[in-house]
Amino acid sequence: MLRREIEEKRAQEEKAERERQRRLTETLRRARTLWTGSRYRECIEVLQEAQKEFPAETEIVKLLETARHDEGEQEKAERHKQEQLGEARKLIGARQYEGALGILDQLLQQWPTDAAAKELRGVAQQGRQEQIREQQLREDLASLKKMVDEGRYPEAIAKAEKLRQDFPRENEIGKLVEAARNAQILFERTRRQEQLIEQVNQEIQNDRFREAILAAETALREFPGNTELAALMESAKTQLAEKEKRELRDKRVMEIKVLIGRGDLTGALDLVRQTVEAVGPDREIRQLQLQVEVEHEQLEKKKRRQQELLDEARGLLHQGKLGDAGKVLQQAVEGSLLSETDTRVGVLRREIEEKRAQEEKAERERQRRLTETLRRARTLWTGSRYRECIEVLQEAQKEFPAETEIVKLLEVARHDEGEQEKAERHKQEQLGEARKLIGARQYEGALGILDQLLQQWPTDAAAKELRGAAQQGRQEQIREQQLREDLASLKKMVDEGRYPEAIAKAEKLRQNFPRENEIGKLVDTARNAQDQLERKRRQEQQVAQVNQEIQKRALPGSDCGGRGCSHRVSGEHRVGGLDGERQDAVGGKK
Repeated sequence: MLRREIEEKRAQEEKAERERQRRLTETLRRARTLWTGSRYRECIEVLQEAQKEFPAETEIVKLLETARHDEGEQEKAERHKQEQLGEARKLIGARQYEGALGILDQLLQQWPTDAAAKELRGVAQQGRQEQIREQQLREDLASLKKMVDEGRYPEAIAKAEKLRQDFPRENEIGKLVEAARNAQILFERTRRQEQLIEQVNQEIQNDRFREAILAAETALREFPGNTELAALMESAKTQLAEKEKRELRDKRVMEIKVLIGRGDLTGALDLVRQTVEAVGPDREIRQLQLQVEVEHEQLEKKKRRQQELLDEARGLLHQGKLGDAGKVLQQAVEGSLLSETDTRVGVLRREIEEKRAQEEKAERERQRRLTETLRRARTLWTGSRYRECIEVLQEAQKEFPAETEIVKLLEVARHDEGEQEKAERHKQEQLGEARKLIGARQYEGALGILDQLLQQWPTDAAAKELRGAAQQGRQEQIREQQLREDLASLKKMVDEGRYPEAIAKAEKLRQNFPRENEIGKLVDTARNAQDQLERKRRQEQQVAQVNQEIQKRALPGSDCGGRGCSHRVSGEHRVGGLDGERQDAVGGKK
């Protein structure tokens, strides 16, 4: 008992010590976390509170000294930071942004999350950007004035517009833009007049009088009071009239020669007369007129002969004699009566070629129809669709009566149609025989016939349907045979007195043949017989038990009087009753 109290006391002390160590460890962990996060004041407060509970813990003393030292250093650093922030504010107030940014960058390296330092640095950065922007504006304005003074107006205007976007409130920029634009307009107008005069002069020098007149008219609409432009336009008009007359005469001469070269002598004569009326008498034009009149007479004779040949060739073409028509044209070309380049020859040859192409196309179309008809007929024949094949070939024979291939295929199709009809009759006979066998429940024979038919006609629906019926009938037949065998076996078990086995088998059969009443009758018979047998066994056991009781109670040598004799008689009576019941059970079983 004392030992148990000692052990309990020791366990309590150990538990208290463990709890003390846990609180100490937790306090030190929290103090170190605060110290690591530079929260020295909180760390000192935690350690001072812990020192009251753990006065002898040297680790608490050491950590407390460290925290107090670091708190002093932190206060010094904070004073230094505030001094630097004050210095930065003074520099920003004096617009010395570079110096302020240097101080603030150093502070942010040491205190990267300090909000005051970040805010002051943003102000200093913005001030420096404004300072740079003002300096850039002064430099750009000086550059802009220099461009205007040097006459570089487009460049000055472009730069000024860009500056105006950057400095929309700077009025000096607008004044410089306006001055540059006015100067540029005056400069451009003067230069434009000089360019237009130079353009008109250049066109006149190049004999481009129409272009010179058009350019002068356009320039005068822009500068109506310019006398130099008006004089240049009049000069261009005079020179243009003389040039047009020379050009017309030269052009007509060239056209007349071209017409002569082409053989258009009628057109050449008409053009000669028109030229004389337009430009007056001319020796070269007169010579051309005489030449045209002589050649015109010769040409008329040649045209008449050409027309005769063309009419002959066209007549042959209309008669369908394409080879003869082409031969007439070729002989005329080779004899120089017709030219290869004559459009009439080309037209007639094209007509011959078109006629030949039409005939070839018609022949190709005929061959295509023939090929398509034969292909369709062969497809029908291959698919044993002989009646459709014969109808297609008979229709084709009307269009292609001389095609021997149609005749041959038609004969083959008619022969195969006859064979198909024979096979169909045979198939129907076999199907009828199979139906008779199915009706007679001779399913094996019917399946044999139907399997042979399906080998020859694997897609025949009637054969497939009959085979399904025969297969189903055979399965029913096998099932009935199995049922008969099982019923015979079941009856045998009942006759042999194997009632439990018979009942188990009968129940299984009842699941397979739920509508078979004979199974239920056998089950009832087996169960009744089994009940009677059990009853008989119990009776025999009771009889044996009674006999044993009688034998125990009967005394040796005693007479029939008295209580013992009457008891034996009563027992014999009970035995007799039991024997009667046993006989009844045996009779019931029989």
